[in-house]
Amino acid sequence: WDNVYRSEDIHNNLNPEWKETALDLAILCGGNMDLPLRMTVYDHESSGKHKLMGELDVTVNGLVAASQRNEALKLKKKGKDTGTIYVTKAEVASVETATEKMQSASISAPAPVPTPNIHAPKSSFSPGRDSFVDYIAGGCTLNTAVAIDFTGSNGDPRKPGTLHYLNPSQSNDYEKAISAIVSILSKYDSDQMFPVYGFGAKYDGVVRHCFQCGGAAEHHGVSGVLQAYKSVFKSGLIMSGPTVFTEVIDTAAAHARAAQDKAMARGGQCYTILLILTDGAVSDAQATARSLAQASDAPL
Repeated sequence: WDNVYRSEDIHNNLNPEWKETALDLAILCGGNMDLPLRMTVYDHESSGKHKLMGELDVTVNGLVAASQRNEALKLKKKGKDTGTIYVTKAEVASVETATEKMQSASISAPAPVPTPNIHAPKSSFSPGRDSFVDYIAGGCTLNTAVAIDFTGSNGDPRKPGTLHYLNPSQSNDYEKAISAIVSILSKYDSDQMFPVYGFGAKYDGVVRHCFQCGGAAEHHGVSGVLQAYKSVFKSGLIMSGPTVFTEVIDTAAAHARAAQDKAMARGGQCYTILLILTDGAVSDAQATARSLAQASDAPL
C-alpha cells in the first residue's frame, strides 16, 4: 500500500470529526473508482509509536455510497470490530479540458470516527485552469525520456569521487538523480518504457551529441534506465566534450511528436518529459535556445 493521505491529529477526543480535505483521483486511485483503498486509524502517541485502532478497505464508489446512504463503515483489528466511520460528505466531479472532453474526477470525504487519528485517502478538484493531473486523469498518457551527460568534465569514471564512478556498494550522483526523479515520473508513465540517450562521448574518434544507451531503444522501469546507463561504460566510450544539448532536444521533440500522432490516431493524447542530467553549463547557449524554440510546438 502507498500512503497517499494522512489527516491532522485530533487529541483527547473519542468522537473526532476531521476537516474536509482534497486529493486528485489520479493520485488516489489512478482514476479507477473501484480500486481498493485502505483506511487506517491510529491512536496518536507523542512518542511517535502510534497504536493501531482499526482499518477497513473501501473504494471511491464505496465512500460515495456510504455518504449517500449514511451507512457506517466498520473498522476491524485482527478480525474484530473496533469502531465505525461515518462519511459525512463524498463527492465525485468531472471537468472538460481545453482540448477534448477528457474526464478528471475528485472526491472529498471527512470521516468522524471514535478514534483520534486517521490515515485515509480523500480527494477533490478545484475548477479553473487544467492541471497536470487533470490531463493524466483524463486519459492523456505520459512518456519520459532520459538524457545523460558523458562529457569529460564529469571526471574519470574509474576514479572514486568522480560523478560517474560506479561503486558496487554506493550509488553515484547520476544513479541517485535517476532513481529519485524517474521513480516519481514512472508513476505517471503508462507503459513504463523509457528511451535513454547519452551525449558528450567519443566513439571511433567522433564525438556523439546524442546516442542510444543500452541495447534497446527503450528500457523498462527505473532499473532498466540504470542498467542502460551502466552499460555505456562497457561500450568503449571516451568521455569528451563539448556539452551540447541541441541534438538531444531535437531527438526528444521528434519522439514526442511521433508519440502524440500515434495517440491522436487512437483518439487520445500523449505528452513527453525530457530529463537532462548534466554536470555543468551548456557550451552554446544560443544554439540551445534555438533548439528549444523549434521544439516549443512539440508536446514536450
